[in-house]
Formats: sequence, structure tokens, C-alpha cells
Amino acid sequence: MHWPRDVETFTVRSAIELARAVAPYKPMFIEEPVWRESPQALAEVAAKSPVPVASGEGLLHRFDFRQLLDAKGSQIIQPDVIHCGGITEIRRIAALAETYQAEISPHMWYGPVAHTASIHAIASAHNFLIQDWDGGPDGLFNE
Repeated sequence: MHWPRDVETFTVRSAIELARAVAPYKPMFIEEPVWRESPQALAEVAAKSPVPVASGEGLLHRFDFRQLLDAKGSQIIQPDVIHCGGITEIRRIAALAETYQAEISPHMWYGPVAHTASIHAIASAHNFLIQDWDGGPDGLFNE
């Protein structure tokens, strides 16, 4: 699930309740049910959630992802090739995540060039899960 950043997210308690409520529907993951800036809160949710937690679209480099992974705050990480430092950095982040047995689902929001860069960078990662894609507002992208 994805909520815009200008909307309040859940508390740890309510995020866990949400995860338990949607678990029978077998969602692939819940996305950032609490603030991504709080790896400890994400870790608490991830430890008690029957649904995997995904996070990281706004993190800037592998050191931020290491903090999230060390806290066990996310089973699925979502680096954005534009935010995280480009193709080389997203590949480093994918390799780091693999050492934590975490999957990677790259976030994508910036159009066809960024989308193509993300797909090319991550296609060979052993822990690749799925590529985020939102081509709705981009006419050229939809063509």
C-alpha cells in the first residue's frame, strides 16, 4: 500500500492491526506503514506483521539502507535510481540487501529514462522482486 507523504501514516500499533487485517488477502507487501525515517518503528511492525514490509523509496544512499536493514525494518527495499545516486549506487544497494536476505523492488516515479535505467541496473540482481511503475501521468511513457 502506498500513501502520499503529506498524509499521516499509521502508528506502530495500527500498522500491525492493518497488516493482520489484510493478511488473508495475501498482498505482496505493505509499503511504509509508518514513517520511513524511523527504522526502529518499521522494525517493530516488520517483526509482528504477517505481511512483508517494504520501504526506502526516499532513502538517499546505501548507508541509509544499511541502517534500515540492520534494524530489520524492511524485508523488501525500494531504492529509487534518481534519489539513491544512480545506476552504480542502486546496484550496490541491491548487493547489500542480498546479504541481509532482503528483496528489492525499485521505486520509479520520474518517467521513461529513469524507469529504463532502473530496470537495466537491477535486472541481474538475484534478489529482484518487482519493478515499481507509474506511467499514468506521462503520455509519452504510455505510448
